[in-house]
Amino acid sequence: MRAAYPVLMILGFVINYPGRALSDSLRMFNQGRHPSWLDDWHSPLLALLWSLPDPWLGQPAAGLLVQSLAIWVLPAALLSTAWQRLDEGRQPLLAALHLLMCCLLVLLTLHLAGYVFKDVAYLAALMLCIWAGLRLTHHSEAGTAPTKWLVLAATVLAVYLIRPTTIGLLLVVLVLWLLRSRPARWRPLLLRAVAAGLALIVLTQLAGFINHRLLGAKRSAVEISLTTFDVAGISVRSGRNLFEGLPAWPSTMAHSVEQCYTPQWWDPFASWGRCREYAAAMSENSRQLGRGGIVNWWLGHVAENPLAYLQHRLDFVGHLLVYRGKRDNYFPIDNAPAALKFLQRDRADTFIAWQPSLGFELTHASWRWMTQRFLGQPWFWLGLAVVGLMLSFRSRPHGEADRLPAYLSFAAAIGNFAMLAVLGVADSPRYMVVTLALSVVGYALLIRARLTAESG
Repeated sequence: MRAAYPVLMILGFVINYPGRALSDSLRMFNQGRHPSWLDDWHSPLLALLWSLPDPWLGQPAAGLLVQSLAIWVLPAALLSTAWQRLDEGRQPLLAALHLLMCCLLVLLTLHLAGYVFKDVAYLAALMLCIWAGLRLTHHSEAGTAPTKWLVLAATVLAVYLIRPTTIGLLLVVLVLWLLRSRPARWRPLLLRAVAAGLALIVLTQLAGFINHRLLGAKRSAVEISLTTFDVAGISVRSGRNLFEGLPAWPSTMAHSVEQCYTPQWWDPFASWGRCREYAAAMSENSRQLGRGGIVNWWLGHVAENPLAYLQHRLDFVGHLLVYRGKRDNYFPIDNAPAALKFLQRDRADTFIAWQPSLGFELTHASWRWMTQRFLGQPWFWLGLAVVGLMLSFRSRPHGEADRLPAYLSFAAAIGNFAMLAVLGVADSPRYMVVTLALSVVGYALLIRARLTAESG
């Protein structure tokens, strides 16, 4: 681990330098450089972390370094163990398969680490959670458990601070963790489940305190993306413009809901979309009603129109699981010179423009090869997680220290999809890549558990 981690981290940083960013990242770079600009539309904590090495490296290289420090911890630990297992000479075929799976994870991480996106930082935080969980299950020396629990709690908090909708993922993991135990053992586990549920409530309150009190981030109308997207879908399917019930809604709009709505994403309604007047109107209503008022308005329409809402969400899920675009569009890159001039006209000279390097071409070629046909489809990635969950469903007398983390990795991969299915507002496959990476982690741990069981 000590040798693998710095080697992989440095290799990933050099190959991916200066990093590839999208428009959201560019805005976060600006906020991190000017903390008084922080708001909660994107993660204030992540914006500040990305900008820590900014004075010396510039962006997006600073964000790439911070992201690299986090994302390589788990792959390096798994790869080191795989080499040790192979050297032991026991079950050579199974040990070779384990090493192959770990190498696949390293190759995938090598490509993903170069994208300085909130989605990749989110994946890095989830992988840190799994690494912290592994340390708990494998190293239980007296007196060290409280420290390891604190590390795990800190990584879970970081995941939530990066993406607050993670609450959906954590709830799925909690439910699947309960289901893994036999019904006869549910009763003693319910107390732990209640404690975990209370911890999630505390987590939401703590995140708000950190973002707004400690970091001073301004409140933005972040809720309008989800509420606009869902209410527009319900309106189109129910034949009623439900926006007109808002107190500050304009009497006339340049575009009808039907002209703007698409089940793929909410972008047409955003401030950069062709129906940007909806974003302005929703922001004004959010200011008047407050965040709670807009959320209650949204929930009320969901409850009153369950069939229209379900049709809208199922249509979105269909686009989320079946990617119909070009393979080069999995991850948009917005720090190319032309895009920088458009997105950051006043600060374009402060960002490092990205140009394809030989290292990128090699890792990107492997990505393109892997994403041929169904291998590159999010529905296949979700299927990998479901199959892995079933394979690791019940505990075994040997290898449980790896089998349980494998099961929870698959649960988190499924939880990522469930979170997007209910709370997602865009069908870009970059959101589902988290499911793919966590599934690969799960299979590496599952094979390692089998190795432990075979050795008795």
